[in-house]
Amino acid sequence: MYIKNIFLSFLAFIFTAITAPAQSGVAFLQFAPDAKSAAMAGSGASLRGGPFATYWNPAGLAKGKGQSAGLSQQVWAAGVRTFSGAVRLQSGKNGNLGVLVTTTTAGDLEARESPGDPLGVFSAQFGNLNVAYARAFGERFRVGLGAKVLNQRLDTFSERGWALDAGFQAQMAKGDVEVGASLRHFGKLGNGTDALPTTIQGGASFFPFKILGNEDGSRLLDTQFTIEAQHVFPNDLTHLQFGLSTQALEVLSLRAGYRTNDELRSWSLGAGFIVGKVQLDYAYLPFPAGYNDGHVFTLGYTW
Repeated sequence: MYIKNIFLSFLAFIFTAITAPAQSGVAFLQFAPDAKSAAMAGSGASLRGGPFATYWNPAGLAKGKGQSAGLSQQVWAAGVRTFSGAVRLQSGKNGNLGVLVTTTTAGDLEARESPGDPLGVFSAQFGNLNVAYARAFGERFRVGLGAKVLNQRLDTFSERGWALDAGFQAQMAKGDVEVGASLRHFGKLGNGTDALPTTIQGGASFFPFKILGNEDGSRLLDTQFTIEAQHVFPNDLTHLQFGLSTQALEVLSLRAGYRTNDELRSWSLGAGFIVGKVQLDYAYLPFPAGYNDGHVFTLGYTW
């Protein structure tokens, strides 16, 4: 399966810091599905709520009230694009249900075994369907569980698999600190020769500075600082991820992130804009010279 190995190497080099792609075939599972977390270097375990919590930490589905949905697109090099759709629904008084669908596609790619003329072209598609449930225990503690079905197709080769997710989040210091941790992508693909990038991620989010309105208590200025650690098996890679977000008038957000021990990218930038029930987020992910930078666009709606 030289086609499979070539494309997995391509994915690993462009999108992840996985230096031995054969150890973690489903590299697409590491793609951040939403712009907000992507702009903050992938910090999503400790605080992430909303529909994309299904990916980062299913416990975050139980954060806040109401329901929400989101659509997201990632634009990468070589015509590779990722599309994601997610929804968060109320399920009982203290429960929430999340559904996330993600697909990654590539155009015609040249297959080569050595320098020279290509042997031909092939296409590649990857996808997964995630379903998760979360429950809040009071106002300060949340837990969640999730399951996903995986599928990858490279030319005529295809295989399916499954994986489980779990996590918790807790509020501390009267809401000025949120902590959380998640286990993601624990499962199997095909006959097990391609190990999933099982990930343990956890950390804390702090709200060090805020300005409230005198009359209605609205947040005129709100800042968030997040620090999380991420360990990916079986490659034994550990990253520290730092994220900073500042929101003005509960409308405009500016974000930045930094990620350690990553050969392909270290910092990221982003912004968000809220109008009523609609939220638009963007993330910019620079990659090494010679490769197109990454862009993530997310449209969200709450009701």
